[in-house]
Amino acid sequence: MDERWFRTSSGRQVRLSALQVQDFNRGYLEGRAFLIREQVLAELPDTARRMFPGRAGVLVGPCDGPADRYPALVYFCEFECSQAVGPGGDCSALIAVWFADDMTRPVPEFVAIRIGGVDWERHAVDGWH
Repeated sequence: MDERWFRTSSGRQVRLSALQVQDFNRGYLEGRAFLIREQVLAELPDTARRMFPGRAGVLVGPCDGPADRYPALVYFCEFECSQAVGPGGDCSALIAVWFADDMTRPVPEFVAIRIGGVDWERHAVDGWH
């Protein structure tokens, strides 16, 4: 199995089908950190859906830290699973949005740590092949 396959907390095998990393404050030249943080966090689900159109659930991970500080980077990760969550689908998909202050950790390690704690059955959305 290649480095695009990961295991969720429930034991599902999921494939990282797309990844995009961008600055948290992309589009802002300057401003108050707490206002930038608030605005970016509010827009993240819509940003993720525009970035990866289709039928997928969206999970925005916790953005830890004080309200007047934000992380340097946002990771948008699109995952697919060949198993559906419910009885009516053929497969399932999820877009996970996570944060980091740097890119020192290799992507497979960064993703494995985070996807391992995701409740796939709660957040993913079923689809059809």
